[in-house]
Amino acid sequence: MSPRQGHGILTYCWQVVANYRDDGSLQYMIEPNDQRFVRRHWLPVRRWTKAVMNQELQRLADLLEQLKQ
Repeated sequence: MSPRQGHGILTYCWQVVANYRDDGSLQYMIEPNDQRFVRRHWLPVRRWTKAVMNQELQRLADLLEQLKQ
């Protein structure tokens, strides 16, 4: 298995955002924070697709699961 296939390397930048729900409770969301989602970049990077994003989200979930252990 290559490092990009699940050993903790993320391709995109992510941020944790906290917001209040209508009932006043606090919720946290993980959102992409990467210019490659918004516009084409001059760097020769791969544009994201649904399949690539699903792999990235799985890696992120795996990393968060490791933090719980």
